Amino acid sequence: MFDLRYYIITITAVFLSLTLGIFIGNALLGNDLVIAQQQEVIEQLRQNFSKVQEENRSLQEQFRLFQVWEETNRMFEDLTLSLLGEKTTSRARLVIVDTGDRELASHLTHYLQQWGFAVAASCTIAEGLAPENEALQEIIQGRRDGSLSEQKWQELVSYLAGAVTGTRTTDLLEQLAARGFLTLSGSPAAGVEVVLLIGGEGEGKPARIDRLDNLLIEAWLQEGVRVIVGTRVGPGSRLVQYRREGVSTIGHLDTAAGRLSLYHLLTGAQEGHFGPGEEADELLPLQWLRMQVGEN
Repeated sequence: MFDLRYYIITITAVFLSLTLGIFIGNALLGNDLVIAQQQEVIEQLRQNFSKVQEENRSLQEQFRLFQVWEETNRMFEDLTLSLLGEKTTSRARLVIVDTGDRELASHLTHYLQQWGFAVAASCTIAEGLAPENEALQEIIQGRRDGSLSEQKWQELVSYLAGAVTGTRTTDLLEQLAARGFLTLSGSPAAGVEVVLLIGGEGEGKPARIDRLDNLLIEAWLQEGVRVIVGTRVGPGSRLVQYRREGVSTIGHLDTAAGRLSLYHLLTGAQEGHFGPGEEADELLPLQWLRMQVGEN
């Protein structure tokens, strides 16, 4: 009986030893695998970090070159305009109406004033100015009625066109500004010769161009006011929707070439379509620039 019990204990001990050995072996093998995987991840992270460092150095160099290019463009533009300014005796009185790019409008106001143009007023029309806006309906017709009628909307847009150029009273204009439908700086006054309309960009613009921008343009043309429509360089430009007699377009107002084109249009009575792409006739008024240089 004792021998059998001893045998059983021995066999049990052997199996326990084998089980423990297998467990320890698996544990040791697993640690090796984990360590190998960790080392592989660390190496990948190191390589990725080196790649990011290299890309960062490349981007910094590109940004530095871009800064140099921008500064060179600015200096060239200032030099060109100073030379042109010496020969320019007449500068148009204008207003800026913005339906699409608040930042660009602000920059251009400063630019135009810097070079001696009289900017009577600048008006930014908010996206909320639309026939279906209920708050606007209350202002115009005293009640909410789904949408302004086509006649009421056309009358409102015609009023806006006249108010910013100084041919209509500004009472309603000030009321709309107080309700956040537009912002107005300066003082609209009679005698405006040119309207610079900034808009025509983005995926959601076609309907707004048709029901707001083009109605404004029609009203200004009826008043005998010239219209220049401009946008910044970028996808989604829809300047082709503005082209008609009495309207000039600039598709790169955020560049030196675009601002030179604007200067050209504001100092003469000619029309033109400038910018990149098929929507424009040429990038710059090169013939005009050659004539200016040739006269010096």
